[in-house]
Amino acid sequence: MQQRSGPIQQNVTEATAGAIGVVALVFCLGMLGQGLNGAFPVFVLPITQALELDRAAFVGLYAISMLVLGLSAPVIGTVFDRVGPRALALGGVACMGGSLTAAAFADRLWQLQLTLGLGCGLAIAALGSVMQAGLLTRWFRARLATAIAVGFCAGGIGVLIFSPFAQLLIEWGGWRFAYRHIGIGLLVLVVPLALLPWRRIAAGNPALPHRVRANGAPAEGPRLGAAMRTLAFWALIWSFAFTSVGVFSLTPQVVARLVEAGFAPIQAASIFGFTTMLTPVGMIGAGWLADRGGREMSLGLSYTATIVGVIAFALIDGPGDVVPLAVFALLYGSTMGSRAPVISSLASQLFAGRSFGRILGSISLAQGVGAAFGAQMGGLIHDWTGNYQALCAFSAVALLVAATPIYVLARRLRQRPPGGGAQ
Repeated sequence: MQQRSGPIQQNVTEATAGAIGVVALVFCLGMLGQGLNGAFPVFVLPITQALELDRAAFVGLYAISMLVLGLSAPVIGTVFDRVGPRALALGGVACMGGSLTAAAFADRLWQLQLTLGLGCGLAIAALGSVMQAGLLTRWFRARLATAIAVGFCAGGIGVLIFSPFAQLLIEWGGWRFAYRHIGIGLLVLVVPLALLPWRRIAAGNPALPHRVRANGAPAEGPRLGAAMRTLAFWALIWSFAFTSVGVFSLTPQVVARLVEAGFAPIQAASIFGFTTMLTPVGMIGAGWLADRGGREMSLGLSYTATIVGVIAFALIDGPGDVVPLAVFALLYGSTMGSRAPVISSLASQLFAGRSFGRILGSISLAQGVGAAFGAQMGGLIHDWTGNYQALCAFSAVALLVAATPIYVLARRLRQRPPGGGAQ
């Protein structure tokens, strides 16, 4: 008996080390994708001044990348299912590197639209949530929501790292110098990235069900058509879409609203920066709570906290309103992105298998569309009403509408074992 326990213990240790390594890999890829894209604001002034571009036209490049990110999610999921994570990781890093390098030579807006808009959008899609959640689903069950949360929060940490790094490069040699050297660095990184044991990474945790074949293709699980015939699939889409509507209708307006309320611009920007810094903490906390206290508890607390934060934001009339300002920053900031890991883990429990990437990509499409619609509605509501109270009410109602079906779904799945289906 003593002799048998040795190999078993060794296999468990190797599987654990492999799972931790996959989390680290996903985290680093997320930093390169969302982190570099999040450093975009650092380049706004240098490029608009150098190329004499309108601010609105240049900022529109970010909107293009976000739209491409959302619309390409089903395609990214299909590539993940049929080819595996290696192609997405290498292709995403190479696409980001090539796009930034090419952007360094741009002289016209359309050239920036192709590179910083389309190219970077495809890159962050390849390195983003669909690939991350799909790969982590092959390695985790009991701590899946926490693992996904760690991967998803990499973008925020990447912004904290790459924004000052990019600013240093700009001050050293200009924006073209910065883009060229970051881009070339990413292209060089493709070589060691290609040498990783991708067959082992794609195969998943040997101790878990839903193992994959030798070529990396999952052996079990429903296809997209079967998933679309379930109410659970549409509940996930509904909640992803309306959560994005509620968050993105308000978030782009935060700094402007604080400035109009009497805060100095630097104060407003600092408050917003502190608010967004709390997002990674909230994402990991929500994932941890979902794995230990139940997904319905995590969802209920996070949606409630966000809505209370929105209400507090509506009560801010000036710099003296310290309490509602603190409530907004703490509650809204810490829960702004906390639903994504939990929703992705729910999707994994329901649809893990041969077509999970395509299914999750189709669900994630709702997130991008909801974000675009919410941002547009936020601007229209402010223009129509001339104040932010109606906007806050719209945001709170959208979040409440999003919370109901996903909470009910999580509660019904609480006692169901992973992979139990979506009937």
